[in-house]
Amino acid sequence: MQGSPLSIDYDGIVGRRIIDLHVWAVREGLLGTAAAELFDGFCRRLIAAGVPLWRGYAAMRTLHPQWGGYTYTWRRELDAIEPEQIERGEDYEESVSNSPFGHLINESIAQSGGASWRHLRRRLAGPAARLDFPILEQLAAAGATDYFAEVVRFGAKGDASRGTGIGYSFATDRSQGFDEDNLRLLQAVLPIVSLAMMSHASHIIASGLLQAYLGGDAGQRSMPARCSAARSRASAPCCGSPTCGGLRSSPTARRGWRSSHCSMKCSRR
Repeated sequence: MQGSPLSIDYDGIVGRRIIDLHVWAVREGLLGTAAAELFDGFCRRLIAAGVPLWRGYAAMRTLHPQWGGYTYTWRRELDAIEPEQIERGEDYEESVSNSPFGHLINESIAQSGGASWRHLRRRLAGPAARLDFPILEQLAAAGATDYFAEVVRFGAKGDASRGTGIGYSFATDRSQGFDEDNLRLLQAVLPIVSLAMMSHASHIIASGLLQAYLGGDAGQRSMPARCSAARSRASAPCCGSPTCGGLRSSPTARRGWRSSHCSMKCSRR
């Protein structure tokens, strides 16, 4: 399903809750709050805003040489985030392809001239239940009754150079599922939450690369000093990495690169 403009009364209860969440997300983004902590706070605030959340999930792909993606799962019974690094490989790619996120990404790529944000909703219980992805079967078996997923992409018309975005899913175990106000709130606040998470990821990318090439305290140095150090530490033509900037790094730099996170993209469910 394609995203569409929302009709929101910002003087009403839902509108005020949306404004409160926007203000919170902007503040967290400016503070550079880590993605796991930010998503944990977001899920807690959804509960406080009246969303009957049972499980929240956020996922992003990376350009890390070992890890294909990073995921964050919030569960009501734990009231905490479970972060996970997903290793690259066929199993990971297959899980993405067979997920609601893979479906939404493919829809977005296939469309022409429409909105780049796609979402879907699935009832998981009752006569309207539709369990057309493996994750939906798992959630239904665990007691979930309703499911909403959206991929928020970055860049004009889903510019591939900016990644595939962040995938979110939310499930409830309330018998009647999510109501329209719940879904309206989610769709209205996910873009600003994505911007806050992207702010943190951009910092991680920059600091990881500076650490790899210039040392652990690179962020504390001036720009001229960083540029000078980069030239002095470079030793040969490009090693082929998409992030090396045309310079071959030292062994220390390569180890630093392997431990740093890169690029915000979308994962599996």
